[in-house]
Order: sequence, then C-alpha cells, then structure tokens
Amino acid sequence: MSTTKSPVKATINLQNGKFCHLIDNTLVVSRQHRPKSIPLPVDLSKTKNVKKFRIFLNILFTLMIIATAIWSDFYPLVLLMFLSLWDLRQLKRYTLPINKTKVIPLDNIEGIELKKGQMGFNYMDVYIQNDGIKSLVPLQLYDSASTLLYAKTVAQEIGKLTKSPEIEKVTLKGYQIPLNETSSYISSGKSFLYCHNDVHTKSRVDSYKYVRVISYFVIALLLICIGIKVNSILTLFTNFIDYIVVLIFALLTLIPIKYTQKALPNNILYNDILEVKKGKKKTYMVIKQKRGLNLKVHFKNKFVPSDIQEHLKININ
Repeated sequence: MSTTKSPVKATINLQNGKFCHLIDNTLVVSRQHRPKSIPLPVDLSKTKNVKKFRIFLNILFTLMIIATAIWSDFYPLVLLMFLSLWDLRQLKRYTLPINKTKVIPLDNIEGIELKKGQMGFNYMDVYIQNDGIKSLVPLQLYDSASTLLYAKTVAQEIGKLTKSPEIEKVTLKGYQIPLNETSSYISSGKSFLYCHNDVHTKSRVDSYKYVRVISYFVIALLLICIGIKVNSILTLFTNFIDYIVVLIFALLTLIPIKYTQKALPNNILYNDILEVKKGKKKTYMVIKQKRGLNLKVHFKNKFVPSDIQEHLKININ
C-alpha cells in the first residue's frame, strides 16, 4: 500500500491548536498536522478592519461592568475590566486591516515580524501586499521559547524576517560549578552564567533580590525595637525581663543579616569575584558590590570542582 508523501517543509505550532506550514513557496495555516497539498483557491482579498468595532465593544463592555457593579453593590466585578484591557493591548498590534486568508504566497509577503508578549505569549505578524493593498495576518505562536526560535529560523530561511526579539534562552556548555543536580554556573566569556539544565535565561532575576530588601527592612525594625527598649531601660523602671527582650531582639537580627548577603545572580563577572572560601559543608563565593555589602553565593562542597581556584586564577585579570 503506497502512501503520499507530505510536501510540508516546515511546521510552526500555533496557540489555537492550528499549524503554520511552509509548503513550496507558500505559508498555509491549517488544522492538519501534515496536509497533503496547498488548499485552493488562494484569495488575499479577504481583509477586514475590526479595530474600531472592537474598541466600541470594549467601551460598551467596560460600561456594562461598571453599571452592574454599582447596581449590585458587588464591586469586585470591576476586576473583569482586565479582559477589556487585555483585548485593547492586543489591538495595538493591528495597524493594518486583518487578512483572513489561510494561504499566503511568499511573493506577497512584505515581511514577518516576531514579537514577544506577556505571560509567555509570542506572536508572528505576517505583512501582505496584494494589488497595492497592505494587510496583516496575526498569528499567535505556541507559548514556548523553542517555537519562537523555530519561527525565527523559518522566517530567516525564506528571507522574510524583518523584526525579531532577542532570544532569551540559550544552551551553554563549558566549565561549570554545580549548585545542585539541575542548576549550575557555567563559564561563558568573562562571566559565570546561571543555568538550569544547561539553559541560561537572560531575563532571569536573582531569586534573593527581594529577600535582601525585606531583610534590610526587618533589620531596621528590629533595631528600632531595640532602641525603644533600651531607652525605656535607661529612663523607666525595668526588670530582668526587659534585658531578656533586648537580647532576643539582638539575636533575631542575626537571621535577616544572613540573608542580606545571600545571592544567586544571573551573571557573575570574573573580575567581581573577590574570593572563594571553603567551609565544612559549603563553599561560598564572595562577589564585589558597588553599593552595600558584598554578596555571597553558596555551593555545596560535594558539587564544587577541585580545580576551581586554578580556574579563577587563569580567568581573573
């Protein structure tokens, strides 16, 4: 029994469960994972300018939500307005009439723009020109960095990529200092980069960044409490309990002080590493800071490579 070979050269997954296929010199949007041919006919005149109508619907929806909240005295209903805000944010992309075609010849494509959105949603906007009329086919990509990267590769191969965001996730190989079984710092250029399963995310934020801020705030509160208590001891009648309270507050400050220096930065420059010290259970790397206390990155001794000191001597200028 013979089978027909699919002519699909590339397939980009879309968020709505459909696919965008590259077939010969055509982009095809289809529900079929492996279509056998290009759907006919090719009609690029199916354009529709829905921007003004959707703005009107959003205004109407917002007014209805506000009126319902006032009428029912159930003001949390106003939170539903975020749906309108989300849709209005989407409309900012639609600078041209929307083209409803599912078959786009490459010759009619002026350009392809890839855009990153919030909450992992990414977009591929295909700009078309047909008989002097410009239109847009907006496609929402499947929410993964790999799909965005693949869409970029396909658009580059067909020579239509005009705009693309920086790909945030990169896979690294090289000298590494493991933090645990899955995370590590991998040497790249003049830095150690934080990686999870050898993948570095450029937009990642130090997981202890806000913990340090809270720690400084807690320390300030404890010092104020100690100051108030010491003042009462010096000016008012006191007993041994007041001294115990002061001691307890003083001991409590040791907890947030520990976290004012703890860090897991996304990028550690070699020249910012002051020293690496090994303790009984953990090794910590001291990182120079322009403002505030120097930070410490802690590693379990069982994961720290034995040649780390030699590696740093070679790479630190």
